[in-house]
Amino acid sequence: MSFTERADRFEELFGETRSRSDADQVLAGLLADRALEPSFRIDVVAALGDVAGPVGSAVIRAEFISAWAQLEKAKPHNRWIYRDLMCACLWALGKRDGPAATDVLAEATAHASFDVRSYGFMILAAVGDDRVWDDMRASLALRLAKKITSERQANEAIWTIRYLARHCTRNSDRREQLISLLRDRWNRLLVRHQQVLEELYPGIEPSGPEPAKVDLATNVPAGPWVRPSSHEQWERQSGHDAFEVTNGPAGWA
Repeated sequence: MSFTERADRFEELFGETRSRSDADQVLAGLLADRALEPSFRIDVVAALGDVAGPVGSAVIRAEFISAWAQLEKAKPHNRWIYRDLMCACLWALGKRDGPAATDVLAEATAHASFDVRSYGFMILAAVGDDRVWDDMRASLALRLAKKITSERQANEAIWTIRYLARHCTRNSDRREQLISLLRDRWNRLLVRHQQVLEELYPGIEPSGPEPAKVDLATNVPAGPWVRPSSHEQWERQSGHDAFEVTNGPAGWA
C-alpha cells in the first residue's frame, strides 16, 4: 500500500473516530499501532487534547517518552517530526489535564530542543501547578547569573517569570523572593526585555514600590490554544507543529 493510500485510509478512519462518544479509547487504540507514521501520530495526539476519557492522558505521556527516545537516535533530517510529536503531546496533555501535566511540562523545559522547551515553558506558565516553583526559581536565578543577550534565553526567562508570578499572588514570601531576585539582577536583561516585564507587571523594576504593591496577577498567561497576546508569540523552527495541527497555519494571524 502506497503512502497516499495509507493516508487516505487514515483520514477516513480518523474522521470517524473523532466524532465517536468513545473517541478517547479509540484514538488511544490508533496510537497502539507502532507502524502508524509519525505525522499521523501527531494528528491523533492533537485530537486527544480535545476529548476526555480514562486512557488518553496515560497514552499521551507514553507517546511523549517514546518520541523523546526516537528523537535522540533519529537521523538529522528526521528529527523535526519527533520534535513536533513531542510538542503535540505537551499541547494535548496541557489542554486536557491542566495542572496534572505539570511534571511533564517541567521536564520539557530542560530538553535540548528549543521547540520542545518553548512548548514546555509556555504551557507550564499557563496551567502548571506550584509543585515545581522552587525548582523554576532556582533555574531563573541560574539564568540571571550572567547577562542574557540571546532572544531565546530571554524568552525562556520571561516565561519562567510568568509561571513563578502566577503562583506568587497569594504567597507574600514567594512574591518577595521573585521580585528581589529580579531587581537584584535587573541589569542581566537587555532593555527591551526589561520593558516586556515592566509592561506585564508594572512596578516590578528596581525603582518600583515595595513587592506587596506590585500586581503579579495583571497578566496571567492563557494556554496557547487560546488566542495569544503579542507577548505570547514564540519562534518555531519545525515544519509541522501542534498548533497548526489543531488550528491551521492562520491561527496566529
